[in-house]
Amino acid sequence: MKKYILIFLLFGALIFQLQGQNSLSGTVSDGQGRALPGVRIELLNSGFGAISDENGAFSFSNIPSGKQILKASLTGFSIQTQDVSVPTESTVNFQLQEILRELE
Repeated sequence: MKKYILIFLLFGALIFQLQGQNSLSGTVSDGQGRALPGVRIELLNSGFGAISDENGAFSFSNIPSGKQILKASLTGFSIQTQDVSVPTESTVNFQLQEILRELE
């Protein structure tokens, strides 16, 4: 009986460990397709966040499975969100539009 309990506990621990092994990556560009560095990418309601690098690339690791909402924001550009299903989707790309305002 102890043997079955031990197997059950080990199997449960393995499932729990595998649940958080998902990764998600992507790139951020502007309306002309140029890479945007310094964009804040947030996995809403999770506490996960990243900043795009000089090539506009970002990545997350050890994120939970299921439906997630990603938000990309950078001053001077429109905020964009995307729904993703983890681990089904592992790559997400954003194209942010510049906000043009006239000075008064």
